[in-house]
Amino acid sequence: MDELNTKGSFTINADGEDIVLEKDDVLIEMTQKEGFVASSDKGITVVMDTKITVYVDGNDKLADLMVKNAEQIKSVVLANTIETGKTAGFTKDWDINGEKVVLAVEKN
Repeated sequence: MDELNTKGSFTINADGEDIVLEKDDVLIEMTQKEGFVASSDKGITVVMDTKITVYVDGNDKLADLMVKNAEQIKSVVLANTIETGKTAGFTKDWDINGEKVVLAVEKN
């Protein structure tokens, strides 16, 4: 890619013959691998691993809300699972509108 961007072309060798390809000769398309999300802006691409688990512990009311809204929460926080009643990975104590809870995230 660097050579194509700087020179406008790149060379490949096929069956002992050098072939020069220019930008108009190739189709470059960004695709996302399952379990990752990517975003590009101004020539910079950031890729995040979405194979994480969110844990909620210490508050049955908030745990029930998270289970009830699991699909929406997973979509927003880019997680693939939500587990209640235990923690693992990075944990933090929270006070959410007077409700004390421990939330955690762990890379799978």
